[in-house]
Amino acid sequence: MATRIRDSKVFEVTTTNATPVDTAIVAVPTNSICVVTSHIVARTSSGVRATFNLYGSAGREASTATLVSLAMDIIAARKDASAAAWLAVTDASTNDVVIRVTGALATTVTWVIFSDIKIYTP
Repeated sequence: MATRIRDSKVFEVTTTNATPVDTAIVAVPTNSICVVTSHIVARTSSGVRATFNLYGSAGREASTATLVSLAMDIIAARKDASAAAWLAVTDASTNDVVIRVTGALATTVTWVIFSDIKIYTP
């Protein structure tokens, strides 16, 4: 029998430099396809802020997750001028769909990721 999963999750991570951080990790079961839609808000303690809306999909057969169609689609990104270097993307890593966030050098940014996850296994 087919399995259909729909889930919503909230993840939070803090970055303190320009090193990418994988967060919002969603495991893709074998022989499945997964769609992840994420709304991300990011802010510093001084009030610099950004928002991102992301869409990503991945399919997994017997081995590892591979991206289906686009690796990522940034539906919208709104940033203060001081947040121009900040980035959030959807990607696949081994058997997972991940949201990867990148802040700025010497800047503490708190990221909150609201993800809607849909998985189908025939």
